[in-house]
Amino acid sequence: MNRRIAFVLAALVLPGGFVALVGAWLFRAATRTQRGRKLLSFAREKVPFGRRLPVPAPAFVRVQQAA
Repeated sequence: MNRRIAFVLAALVLPGGFVALVGAWLFRAATRTQRGRKLLSFAREKVPFGRRLPVPAPAFVRVQQAA
């Protein structure tokens, strides 16, 4: 029980911590039901982890130097 209280307090103090705590809670709840597991497998199928972009993002494109 003390660990749960510490997580909630840390989530309230750290910026974005509450959003991460709620996201982790929803993920944990979704993995417990058949419908949630089906939804997560569908999401993993549509957006594979570690997928690379076909072209580099504009912020990382090198500028050609005029010679």
